[in-house]
Amino acid sequence: MLLLVSSKAAGQGAVLNHTYNFSKQSYTVYELTTLMQQQADISVSYDAQQIKSRTRVRLPKSSMTAKELAVLLNKNYHIRAKFIGKHIILQKEVKALARHTPKKRKAKTRILAAEEPLKPKSGSAVPLAPVIVVPALPLEALDTIADFTDTFTVDSKLISVYEWKIAPEKETVSISENTDRLDNPEVTSLGEYWYQKFGLSFNVAGDEVFYLNPGLSLHWGNLSVSGNYAIRGDLSHFRFGLSYTKPINNSLRISLWGNYGAIPNLDKRLNYQYDSITGTPPDSLVIIPVTGSAAYKLNGKVWKAGINLDWQLGNRLELFSGLSFNRSRTEILYNEVIQAPHTFIPAAVPLVEENFSLFPRIFNLSENFSSNRSTYTRSWIGFQVGLRLYLFRSGN
Repeated sequence: MLLLVSSKAAGQGAVLNHTYNFSKQSYTVYELTTLMQQQADISVSYDAQQIKSRTRVRLPKSSMTAKELAVLLNKNYHIRAKFIGKHIILQKEVKALARHTPKKRKAKTRILAAEEPLKPKSGSAVPLAPVIVVPALPLEALDTIADFTDTFTVDSKLISVYEWKIAPEKETVSISENTDRLDNPEVTSLGEYWYQKFGLSFNVAGDEVFYLNPGLSLHWGNLSVSGNYAIRGDLSHFRFGLSYTKPINNSLRISLWGNYGAIPNLDKRLNYQYDSITGTPPDSLVIIPVTGSAAYKLNGKVWKAGINLDWQLGNRLELFSGLSFNRSRTEILYNEVIQAPHTFIPAAVPLVEENFSLFPRIFNLSENFSSNRSTYTRSWIGFQVGLRLYLFRSGN
């Protein structure tokens, strides 16, 4: 007897302390019970007339034990959970039922035997169909069924198929001493604090120009703000951005993002040489080689926008990748003033775009440069691949 009692208590403890992982912040009662049965060797049943399957349950964190879930349901939704072996029974509290059930006038009725036809009312000649007696499923029957959870699961769909009825629990119903009851849990509130609605992640990514972009992102629901440092020699700079994420399923999400960065002034120098022809043709032509140099500065602004797919590799780790649209604007400064190249470089010197561009010409879509313009703009298609590690995250 002691061995049986101890083994049953150990099994009950395993059911209570089993941890469930959630990828969303809220579930309906039907989705929540289905997920619990998928993640543990248990069965869950409830009366769909008392507990609406579409009732949405908000979860305060991404992983909770069965005991914590029971406390949450009892405290916030007036749903009691009873653990009988490997079976969990969800019932609406008696007070909650009385509060939400409208009062009905009691009519004098007579209990009919099975298949006994109802007598039609006076003045009606239409015979009524025989009454179908629905067998009630008592609590003891559920306890017996719970022992066969490997091959038999009781849920709302099965109850409706067999036309069973779960009788409301009476206060006189007794549970064995070895069964844990959570009717009056002495646990503090599981409500979400304001800081638990936020998440913080460390990100490292590479793109077609900057092979390393470490940064941090602050998440709130589906939105996040980020800051990262793009590393590439003199072109290294900070970027700031926003993103919106939409889950596709439990392990895949799609993200729309955009960011902006400004590159500080970079010192540049162009050394040039050309032949100057002087004199009167044809006999007095003189060719004089001319050499010189021009010191100037470049600064730039970069806008990036793209779409990513995020794969969840674990509870805290994600892999993301996608395509991006990029646009840069380079300003040319001479003596600390924005000027076009033709004002400080002789017209005989051919100008090359690379001398006034901050980025290599990769996957170009368009570019706009001339010696008479003080800016150089360029657009191109790029990509992004990276990893995201959540230092902490909200329950969504």
